[in-house]
Amino acid sequence: VSAIKWFINHAYTRLLRKVLQRRTIVLGIAFAVFAGSLLVVPHLGIQFFPKAERPQFLIDIRMPEGTSFDATDGITRLVEETLSREFSVLDFASNIGKGNPRIYYNVFRHSEATNYAQILVNLNTDAGSLTAMEMIEKLRRKFKDVADAKIEMREFEQGPPIGAAVAIRISGDEIVVLRQLAGEVEDRLSEINGAVNVDNNLKAGGIDVQVRINKDKARLLGLPNHRIARTVRAALSGEVATTFRENGEELDVVVGLPQSDEKPYGDFDQIYLPSLSGAQIPLSQVAQVHFVGGTNRITHRDRERTATVRADLEGRLADEVVADLKEALKDLHLPEGYSIEFGGETEKRDKPFKSLFRALSIAVIAIYGILVLQFNSFSQPLVILVALPLAFIGAICALFVTGNHLGFMVFVGGVSLAGVVVNDAIVLIDFTNHLRRRENMPIKDAVVRAGQTRFIPVILTTVTTIGGLLPLTLRGGTLWAPMGWTIIGGLALATVLTLVIVPVLYSLIAREESLAEKER
Repeated sequence: VSAIKWFINHAYTRLLRKVLQRRTIVLGIAFAVFAGSLLVVPHLGIQFFPKAERPQFLIDIRMPEGTSFDATDGITRLVEETLSREFSVLDFASNIGKGNPRIYYNVFRHSEATNYAQILVNLNTDAGSLTAMEMIEKLRRKFKDVADAKIEMREFEQGPPIGAAVAIRISGDEIVVLRQLAGEVEDRLSEINGAVNVDNNLKAGGIDVQVRINKDKARLLGLPNHRIARTVRAALSGEVATTFRENGEELDVVVGLPQSDEKPYGDFDQIYLPSLSGAQIPLSQVAQVHFVGGTNRITHRDRERTATVRADLEGRLADEVVADLKEALKDLHLPEGYSIEFGGETEKRDKPFKSLFRALSIAVIAIYGILVLQFNSFSQPLVILVALPLAFIGAICALFVTGNHLGFMVFVGGVSLAGVVVNDAIVLIDFTNHLRRRENMPIKDAVVRAGQTRFIPVILTTVTTIGGLLPLTLRGGTLWAPMGWTIIGGLALATVLTLVIVPVLYSLIAREESLAEKER
């Protein structure tokens, strides 16, 4: 205790009197440091929400459209065999034809499809086991060249579901042009470091059969278009001709070509069309059969046809990948009437960030209004508001040193920091006003006495707050750590600002006449 009192009465008091003599220089240095800290902000990077850091991950297996359940099961078993040989894999659960049950709050179940399977992988947590990210990188290399299958691995993430971290939307009228543009964007995105699981929703989703009818010849032979279409459909997909009853059960009798997973091209030569006269005419006499790339679905956005190219991230932030992609797309020629829009994480975070900025602005205005009523002055609350941005120097430094990125929880911590920082400054300014009002002290003497008297309460308040935040910060994982370091770093520096910078600002803003005279 005696050592603390000696520090307050000697070292701190001498420092405070010196800075009061060089107020302009001290404030200039403080704001120069603040400006310098802003230069660090771009190097922090922005990450909306961090990874979940769970010893689990998902494997999505997508086969070409129309793939049978058995074929999807075969690829899934191939993946399972690889997983079973990995030491770091504890166990896994597979679902073929649909996604796993909902096991994480922001991951929703995939709809049923014969060409889709999903595997939930649980990892060992023993020493020597690979992390989820390391295992994903290893498996991604192994499954890179599996034919006729798109095998994607992804970690669980915190925050609301945002879909793919990077999403590029191309809008226009013609499907052919959209598919071409989406393919070019997909190719360029695939070449960018950090972009993985690149996908394009307009990629040909299988082969469609296109029957081009010679209308004049069909009309001469007495073959209406609808009859040709119905016959071809029945031959390829089958058509219920009648119902057979046996032992009380009804069985549909399906008429068509023999069913199999593969349809030989020669099957079309076996299709005969019944004309109006009753003659059987080969399909090849009145139509030509072509195979074209099909599209699974056509998405509209704001009433425009839209192709979306998506990608997940590995080892890089969304802003970095998007910046590289924009550079790569500079020479991409867009026909008239077509546009490109960037979505994904960068789009999803804009609304929450704007809400937080609005909340911070409202909080600052509310704080100023309350302080005006408390101090009965418009100038003294400015001391706190001017010192408030300087407190964020500590927050920026703490994030930089700990390697955390700017994100939603950092902004939440910033809003909280704004409310915490003002408390110590209010105590200091209120006691300074008390000394000037009751003892009619000069401003400089009052701020020195107030600093000496309130030094220990201010320090204890900071120490207890930081102590309470440390368990959450150190053991709260990637979600809570950024918020904790923001408050801890900002509050630690804010304490210095409260005991040094606030007295300097107060001495510049406050008037020399005593408050007692002002009250009279």
